[in-house]
Amino acid sequence: TIVSTQKEQSLTGVKCLARALTTQVFMSRQGYSPQLRIGVAKGEGGQLEAHAWVESQGQVVIGYLGNLSYFTPLPSLEG
Repeated sequence: TIVSTQKEQSLTGVKCLARALTTQVFMSRQGYSPQLRIGVAKGEGGQLEAHAWVESQGQVVIGYLGNLSYFTPLPSLEG
């Protein structure tokens, strides 16, 4: 992957959206076409849960979770 999991681990305490946005900007400046994904799910207690990650060339480069399919991705904003 373009962003190693070691780099992701070093960002402990930083929220997933901040990591994903930072990664998207960094990759875009390097000439890649990253896709920011934001997914939502209904938690066990009925609360809204959300997660953000970045994909490039069909692979998650930051924000991977073992249960990523738990989240329903929101439509992407292209502009």
